[in-house]
Formats: sequence, structure tokens, C-alpha cells
Amino acid sequence: MQILASVLLIIFVSLNANAQNIDKVQKAYQCLDSLVNTTNINLDEAIFSILANVPGNKSINLVQNEKSLSEWCWPKVGCNVKTTAQVAIAYHHLGKDTTNITNWLLSKNGTISGLTWFLQVTIDNNEVSQCKINYDNTDYTLNINNEMKLEGNVGGCLAIDSNGYRMKISNNCVNKVFGVNCDKGYKINLLYGKQR
Repeated sequence: MQILASVLLIIFVSLNANAQNIDKVQKAYQCLDSLVNTTNINLDEAIFSILANVPGNKSINLVQNEKSLSEWCWPKVGCNVKTTAQVAIAYHHLGKDTTNITNWLLSKNGTISGLTWFLQVTIDNNEVSQCKINYDNTDYTLNINNEMKLEGNVGGCLAIDSNGYRMKISNNCVNKVFGVNCDKGYKINLLYGKQR
């Protein structure tokens, strides 16, 4: 009987604590709603209040007013990738079309110069494996031994580096899409280092 009473007491305390936490969260949302609707907010605050589901159109209107007049980017003066990506997330959250925003972001995609890029393939459990590397519609065979060293002909865009654990991507191929498929579980990573 004492065990049952102890269990019931624990459940009651847990439910009470959970109710108090829910009450605190609700009060926090009410405070946020009040602050957003009664004070001046900036673009960052508007984006995050959209993500926090603050009711009303104040935040949405502010975000729309801060859009560039000539492009699908934010803020209207000095568009940048970070803020535009945050708006894309907020618009997606609202169920709005983000195609134009995504296209603007993709247009800003580029490769940093002065770096050497590597493609690394690691096999789960360090098993011997055979992989196919595909680019330019051509498959190349890559063998990975029990020491995780790479062997094989990986074409003109890739070269197995001197330590044998990764492939250097040729400078004129860094924008290519490389496909990897191995006969065992695997992971791929892009690594980079300063050019020497």
C-alpha cells in the first residue's frame, strides 16, 4: 500500500510540475506576443516571431516591406544570403511559395578560391569495399582495402592523394556533381585545405 501511495505521489508531483512548465511556456508566448505587437521590431525579430507563430500580420508585413525592390532577397538595402535564407525558412513555415527566394540563393552559390578540395569515402566497420564514383556520366571503380586505403582509376577529375585515404578534386572540377555508391555501408565527406 505504501508503494502505491508513493507512486501516486510521484505521478501527482510530476503532473503538477508538468502543468507548471506548460503554464510558464504559455506565459512566455503571451509575453512574446505582447512585445511584438506593442513595440517596434527589426527584420530579424520579425522573422523569428513568424517562426514562433506570433499572431497578427505585423511581422509578415515588416518582412514583406524589407524585400528588395528588384530581387527576391532581404534586406532591401544590402541583400545577404543569411537573412534571405532565414526569410525562406519563415515563408516555408507560413506555407508561402519560396521558389523565387530559393532561386536567388542558388544564384549566389560559388566556390571559394585558394582551397584544395578532397572527396573522402569511409566504409562502416572498416570493411573491404568496392565503390562506384560517377561524374560526367561515367562510372569509375574505387576499391577500399581493410586499412581504408583507396585504390583504382577515379578519372581525370579525382586523384587519390599520397596518403591514400582521400581523393583530391582537380581545380577545374570543383563544381561538378560526384555520385558515390558502395557495396557496403558508407559515408562521404568533402574536405578542404589551403592550397600550397
